[in-house]
Amino acid sequence: MVRQGAWRRVLLASLAFGSARSSSCQAGDAGSLLQMHHYDQGDEIEDKMECSKVPAHTCVTTQGRYPFKGHAPYDESGVEGKEDHLPVGDCPLCNAAGKGGATLFGSERFDGMGERGAGLIKMLAMADYAKLNFGGLLPSGNESSHGVDMPKSMSLLLGADYGKLLVNRENPQFDHCFYSEEEIFLDAAKSPPWSDGQSVLFATCRTGPWFADVLLTDEFRKKLRESSPLMRQKVPHFEGALKEGGKITVAMHVRRGDLETGSWRAVPDETNYRIIDTIKSAFDNVDFHVYSSTEGKHTSSEFDGYRNRGVSVHLDGAVDEDWAHMAQADVLLLAQSTFGWVPGVLSDKCVVTFSSFHHLPDWIVHRDGKLGEQELKSIKSCLSEKRLV
Repeated sequence: MVRQGAWRRVLLASLAFGSARSSSCQAGDAGSLLQMHHYDQGDEIEDKMECSKVPAHTCVTTQGRYPFKGHAPYDESGVEGKEDHLPVGDCPLCNAAGKGGATLFGSERFDGMGERGAGLIKMLAMADYAKLNFGGLLPSGNESSHGVDMPKSMSLLLGADYGKLLVNRENPQFDHCFYSEEEIFLDAAKSPPWSDGQSVLFATCRTGPWFADVLLTDEFRKKLRESSPLMRQKVPHFEGALKEGGKITVAMHVRRGDLETGSWRAVPDETNYRIIDTIKSAFDNVDFHVYSSTEGKHTSSEFDGYRNRGVSVHLDGAVDEDWAHMAQADVLLLAQSTFGWVPGVLSDKCVVTFSSFHHLPDWIVHRDGKLGEQELKSIKSCLSEKRLV
């Protein structure tokens, strides 16, 4: 996969390395990272960085530097002798290291449902990849976005009580803190600085889909599907096709609700129409559904072009219902959005997406809605391999 923002990755990695080197020079010995640092939620976020504010916490050792201003060493005497045993999270995917193993923690995303879901999936995948238990997330303090009850929706994604995975503890202490990118953390995991029973915090400005092509292994995705109730939830929109038999269920995510009309982040209707027309021409028996939202910025009539093409349009549905249908569809057509990326990760069928957005190795990609002979051949091969046709 070609990852976007390569220049930014190099820059941030350099900053993280430079920060560690700077700390080393000041201390003058190999134990320079064994310093106690304290980070306050009130610190400002650097401009143009998609960073979540991390609640106040204490680190025994640090690697890298989270892009907040005003960092200062913590008074070590204030935490001398302190023991802060943070428990392993209560979820089906939280025990990769087993009883007594080291435990990984993360920071909850501050933005929409898609980013939060993707962020949680990535943290669980990182724990699984590094053979760490997962303890949960430092809370962002925002439980609602776009009118969605975040804890409820996340619980339905995870198959566990999401609220119990939020570390609501004042100034928790971690044995190791990584303010870096995934590559730096995973490189450290090859010769872990942590030991059994220790706590590890990983905080990054990257969004959930970053580095997913490495972290989201087939084995992990299988375990995620098995744990998620979304894969067992009823999908009434597909009942007609399932009863008739022989029909291919297709779900398309159209991102609209949180975007103003004409936003550059919204895929133009004409592009989506081209995809729909191509799919319908290539396959005879297609049951086509579009999932989107209006959120007071759009009207139902804006989707008449989809209806005129024989597509069933579902607007402003519950998050779990939309995700369940998208994850279980025979073919899932994604927008450039993490909201659809989440059910794409869950899907064990055929996922089609834009080449310009984060995608997994087994997904079928296209450029700007242009599904040519090769892309259609890949979709047909996928459907055949999954015994869906």
